[in-house]
Amino acid sequence: MVQPDSTTRSLATDSKRLALSASSKPVPLKLVLLLGVTCALAVGNVYFAQPLLTAMAQTFAVSAGSTGMVVTATQVDYGLGLLFVVPLGDLFNGRLLIVCQLLTLSWLPLAGLHHTSGCLSPK
Repeated sequence: MVQPDSTTRSLATDSKRLALSASSKPVPLKLVLLLGVTCALAVGNVYFAQPLLTAMAQTFAVSAGSTGMVVTATQVDYGLGLLFVVPLGDLFNGRLLIVCQLLTLSWLPLAGLHHTSGCLSPK
């Protein structure tokens, strides 16, 4: 028995998907604007600290080079997130992935709070 070519199967799937999307309602302008602003803020977040580096260096009495590491770490972490987290959206259900990320990230402030309050430091 001959199996159909995978290219033919994917083209058929794509044509069905295009037919479904053509028959669906257009995306509301408010939603497009909301998503655009959200994307702009997410990408801009990588660069927001740059104008503040001098003020941060003066406030914390460290060199300007040391505060430059804030921007470097932010950009490296953003790149790592794009490299490792974004492909997970193709592997798992989007809602499940969002819930798991939020639950994971919700523990970070608590860990920082415990660290600064001395709960985790040895006595």
